[in-house]
Amino acid sequence: MENLKDKTALVFDNGNFVSFAQRLSREFGHVLFYSPWNFNAFPDSNAFLTGEGFDDIERVDSFFDYLETADIIIFLDTYQGDLQEHLVKLGYRVWGSRKGEQLELDRLGTINLMKKLGLLTPEVDKVVGLPKLREYLKQNEDIYVKVSKFRGDMETWCAKNYKLSEPMLDELEHRLGAKKLIAEFLCFKGIDAEVETGLDIYTIDGEYPKIVPLGAELKDLGFAATYQEYDKLPKVLTGFFDKMKPTFKFYNYRGDFSSESRVTKDGKSYMIDATARKPSPPSELSQEMILNWGEIMWHGAGGVLIEPVYAGKYGIEIIIKSSWAEKNWQAISYPDDIEQWVKLKNCCMIKGQRYVIPQKYELNEIGAVVAIGKSMDEAIEKVKEYISKIEGYGLSIQTESVIDRLSEAIEKMKVIGIDF
Repeated sequence: MENLKDKTALVFDNGNFVSFAQRLSREFGHVLFYSPWNFNAFPDSNAFLTGEGFDDIERVDSFFDYLETADIIIFLDTYQGDLQEHLVKLGYRVWGSRKGEQLELDRLGTINLMKKLGLLTPEVDKVVGLPKLREYLKQNEDIYVKVSKFRGDMETWCAKNYKLSEPMLDELEHRLGAKKLIAEFLCFKGIDAEVETGLDIYTIDGEYPKIVPLGAELKDLGFAATYQEYDKLPKVLTGFFDKMKPTFKFYNYRGDFSSESRVTKDGKSYMIDATARKPSPPSELSQEMILNWGEIMWHGAGGVLIEPVYAGKYGIEIIIKSSWAEKNWQAISYPDDIEQWVKLKNCCMIKGQRYVIPQKYELNEIGAVVAIGKSMDEAIEKVKEYISKIEGYGLSIQTESVIDRLSEAIEKMKVIGIDF
């Protein structure tokens, strides 16, 4: 086995996974962290400071200047597929999705691929232009409106009916400007599901670990997780991955991938979203549930699948939110002894104070608190303790209500044969 303490990892990240770079410092001898800051004519210092000031990682301001010193290059997000492939051709050891990122960025293309593979797909209509979207929503209800590729333009939203959606459409019209006439929208018909679930795993050229994490998610609120043998999981979870093995092999995919599926009362599973990167949640939790990420990434980038070693059977993640942080610097404090369990996005350290840096896309989800245990109850008690020690202006951490709803979501998992 390689001694990773002799290795340097260069992490390329868009800001969401600073904590994962910090986590890798426990295994690699040196972790360099690069986040793009000068990809426009008027860069600002906010983007430049992401990842700055931490003792366990070194933030660098140039990616290419440090390539020769890196033993492995790790991509945690999407949008750099062409760069990944170029580096692989040059002989670098690369962890990431490569051009397999298209499975997330081209939603319609992925749906067409799933149809060819014989997988069930949701009903979807492509609508071009906001005026036509308005007309479409006047005639159709319970529609989930999505876009491909441009995550900064719009997040997925539910159009229950036109009247309730009109304010959102008006806001989009203002935000998109002239693009409103050519913008492409994907309108998904609602699926009456008993449970929404999926798998968050990694794949090495279409091969998967024997033991995989799975969980119950409350969107934008929290996640509860455990792990089980892949071969013993129900087909509503593994069917997509079984059929996708040749596709992952085609892309030389060596990285993280998540599925999000809605399962109906009659046991049919519809994969509605693909994530060709570290998922959030629950990657914040998996940082601590899995002990050997460095080993997994080092050997995986070289084409060898390493099984995960788990620190605990159960885990829980609670999202930290702040409306203040959407436009303002968010100072956040907690004792050093729980630092391992608090995972912040777009963060830096200035003169001993942790900050979450405001972003142009105004996110209110600034991180998560995680805990693991031999039982779910133990994990819950730990996460409550950690949360009680976190302070910051305008912070919102919905602890009790999220835990109760996660318990309900776990109970619903029994419908598809998953008993936590």
